[in-house]
Amino acid sequence: MELTTAGALMKFAMRLENQALEFYEETAGGTSSQDGKQAFSDLAGANRKSAALLERLYKDNTFSDMDVGVNEPVAGLDPGSYSTEVNLGSTSHYTELLELALELEKKAGKFYLDCIGQINSQSRSVLKRLDKLAKEKAERQSRLNSLLAVAASSG
Repeated sequence: MELTTAGALMKFAMRLENQALEFYEETAGGTSSQDGKQAFSDLAGANRKSAALLERLYKDNTFSDMDVGVNEPVAGLDPGSYSTEVNLGSTSHYTELLELALELEKKAGKFYLDCIGQINSQSRSVLKRLDKLAKEKAERQSRLNSLLAVAASSG
């Protein structure tokens, strides 16, 4: 997927959120740790909300003026820099799952921050929402780091 318009950025962000959502849902059902089940369930819910927000953002901007809508040109973002290969078949240890979740959240957070730097939109709401998403990703990273620290001290 080429990231050449604001709309493409939003669609890619939806894809990142949905990929993480699927990972968290599968992981919550498959982990034996009660803390892990709750954490992954919470992360799935948060990603569901983020994906819905992005979908609304995309739809709200679909019919905007060309210079502030989904057709606003952007350049310089490589989707490969923000994607994470998720292969649950090869990852089953709790700490590995947490590390993978942390990687998903870091890359998505970086993507949102990089998007803010790319979108020259006059729509302050787009930039505010992307900033909000980046901050939420940072909070999730902090929670995952805490879970990793607990897992490391007990295992």
